[in-house]
Amino acid sequence: MSSSKQHLIDLTVDTLERCSSFKHGTSCKTILYRLRKEHGLNIRQWKRIYALVMQTRKYASLLQETLNMLPETLRNSLYSSFRRWFLWLFLYDLLLGKNEIQSVMNQKEVLFSPENIALLRRCLESAQKRIPLTAQPCWQAENIYVYGRVNYVSSSLESVISNLEQSGYRRKRAKRKRGMGSNEFWLDCVVSGLLVFPRHSKIAQHSLVRHQRALVIQDKSSCFVAQGFDAPLGWTIVDACAAPGNKSMHLISRGIEQYGESFYQHPIRVIAIDRDKERFALMHRTIHEHGYDAFIETRNVDFLKWSCDDCQGIILDPSCSGSGLLNRNWTDDLEENLQEKESQRTRLKHLSNFQKKMLRHALCDFANCCRVTYSTCSIYKEENEMVVYEVLNQVQGLGWKLVDFLPQWPRRGWKDPLDSEQAAFCVRTDPKLDHTNGFFVACFERTLHERNIRQSYE
Repeated sequence: MSSSKQHLIDLTVDTLERCSSFKHGTSCKTILYRLRKEHGLNIRQWKRIYALVMQTRKYASLLQETLNMLPETLRNSLYSSFRRWFLWLFLYDLLLGKNEIQSVMNQKEVLFSPENIALLRRCLESAQKRIPLTAQPCWQAENIYVYGRVNYVSSSLESVISNLEQSGYRRKRAKRKRGMGSNEFWLDCVVSGLLVFPRHSKIAQHSLVRHQRALVIQDKSSCFVAQGFDAPLGWTIVDACAAPGNKSMHLISRGIEQYGESFYQHPIRVIAIDRDKERFALMHRTIHEHGYDAFIETRNVDFLKWSCDDCQGIILDPSCSGSGLLNRNWTDDLEENLQEKESQRTRLKHLSNFQKKMLRHALCDFANCCRVTYSTCSIYKEENEMVVYEVLNQVQGLGWKLVDFLPQWPRRGWKDPLDSEQAAFCVRTDPKLDHTNGFFVACFERTLHERNIRQSYE
C-alpha cells in the first residue's frame, strides 16, 4: 500500500477514535468537517474518509456481534493484534465494503486466511438474522424508503415527474412493499410534493437532485414540520436550529405550493439560525445552491442568546440523541457500552434539560410569536412528551396550548405524563411501520388575545 493510502487509513482510524470519545455537544460530523481543514485534505480524500467513518460507525455493533460469534482463541487474537477501531474499519471494508485495504494486513495473513474469512462471513450472516428489524442498519431495513421533495422555487411536481419518466423512471399508482424496481416511484399520501422511491433506488445520483436541484432528498418524517405548519402569507418564521437547512427550504417550497402566485406578493420569510460556524457555512451554501436566497435569511448566532419581536412562528428541532435515525442506532448503543463515561439516562437528562431550555426561550422571549413546533428525531419519551409536558406547565400563563398537528397521521404521542387529549395532538413515527425514521412533533399555539396576556403577566 502506498504511503498516501496508509496515511488516509491512519487518519480514518484516528477520526473513528475521536468520534467514539463522546463529548456533549460535539458530533461526529463536526469532527469530520474539522478534519479536512486540519490536514489540508482535498475533496476526494475527505469524502473517502467521511464515507469510511460513517459506514464503519453505522455497522460497528453488527461487526461486534460478528466477532462475538467467533471461536474465543481467534477473537482474542484479533483483539490483541489490532486497535479496536482499526479492526472494525478493516472488517467493514472486508465484509461489507469494497475490500480496498486488505494489503495492510500482510503481516497478519495467518489471522485472515481464506478459512478465517469464510468463518467471518458465516458469523456475519448469523448476526444479521438475530437483529430485530427496528434495530438493524438502513441496508437491512428494506421497508425504509428514499424520499425526494419537489423544490417549488425552481420547478413543479408535473415537471419533475415528466423529467423522471423521460429518463426511464415509472410512476406507480399503488405502492408494493416488495419487488419494486429501482426505477419506480409513487407519490406520498401525507406530504404533498413528496416522491417515494425504493431503498435501492439511485435517485440521489439523478440530475434532478445533483445538478438541477429540482428534487431534494429529505426523509419523510423530517417533512412533517413544514407540511403541518401552514404559515399564512407574510409571516416571518425563525428556524432555530436550521442546519443543514432542509426544513427552512421546505417551509418556503410549501408556501409556494399552497399559495401559488399570491406567495410572491406577500411571501413567507424565514430566518435560519445555527450557532456552529461550519454547519452554518454548509447551510448557507445549500440554501444558495437551491435558489432560496430571496426568502431565507441566514444568521450565525446562538438561538438562546438571540430574540426577534417581528416573527410570528418558530420551528425548533434542537440537538437530540438521534435514536430515531436507523443509521445511528447501532453506534449510539455501542458507544454507551464502550465508553462507560455516562449512562444513557445521564445523557438523556443532559439533552432533555437543553431541549427544555430551548423550548422555553422560544415560547417566552418572542413577543409576537403565536405558533411554535417542537420536533426531534428521537424515540425516547424523555426528549419528547416529557419535555412538552414540563415546559407547557411552565408557560400556560402566557396563553400557550397544544394543538392538533397533522390530524390525518395515525400514529400519535404517548400518554404519561401527557393526558389523552394532549398525547393525541402530538405526532410520532415508527420506522418499522411507517417506512421512515423515528420522529416526534408537537405544536404550540396562542391567539392574538392570548399574546396580550404576556404584557400583563410581566
